Amino acid sequence: NLLERGIKVGPLHQADGYCFANMKDPAGNSVSISSRAFA
Repeated sequence: NLLERGIKVGPLHQADGYCFANMKDPAGNSVSISSRAFA
């Protein structure tokens, strides 16, 4: 779990049947993580 490891993750957002959050990687690049699976 990212939060348990102390990694800062933005607030969770709910969309059409999935959740996602935005964060920055160590280099400062934007990253989005999601519960949505690719078909």
